[in-house]
Amino acid sequence: MDAKRIRRRRYLATVAGISAAALAGCTGDEEADDEEEPDADDGEDDDHEDDEHDGEDDDHEDDDDDDEADSPDVEAVTIDEDTDGDVIEAGRIEVEDGVTIDGSIESEDGVSIGDDVTVDGSVHGDQDVVIGDNADIDGDVSAETSVSIGHNASIDGSVTANFDVVIGDDGSIGGDVTADVVQLGEDTEVEGEVEETAESDDD
Repeated sequence: MDAKRIRRRRYLATVAGISAAALAGCTGDEEADDEEEPDADDGEDDDHEDDEHDGEDDDHEDDDDDDEADSPDVEAVTIDEDTDGDVIEAGRIEVEDGVTIDGSIESEDGVSIGDDVTVDGSVHGDQDVVIGDNADIDGDVSAETSVSIGHNASIDGSVTANFDVVIGDDGSIGGDVTADVVQLGEDTEVEGEVEETAESDDD
């Protein structure tokens, strides 16, 4: 009788142990599932943050592209050989020494003309105009800022600038000279009138 009770108790204990182990296994699986769910949420948060960063980067790149579009880089144009016809450019125009231009010159930037250059037309620059020695310009010369003319240059027209005009020695101007400040070199002849607008403003 005692032996049967002992075996029965052992059997019950074994069954209880198996049930406890199974219950612990189920509980462990539920806890593991609970621990894995935040990882999925974390992944969604990371993806969301990455999408936000990507959007910010795209916006920044678009802004850079807009800035580049608003500020185009216009290269200077160099004329190093005789040219028939007008020369009109958005960038600065640079005419090398000894070149003949059979036409006018116009730039949305500025104009630089070398020594011994002949221009059969007018010269205009939205910025400055610089003319070298012994140049022969058969037309008007004008600039939004300043005009500088070298020695022994001949301008068969008027010279106009908003700020200042400087003409070297032995120059010849066939028309008027008008600017805020006008500086004439020695023995320079002006057939027209010389008007300094800065003095007129003071009056």
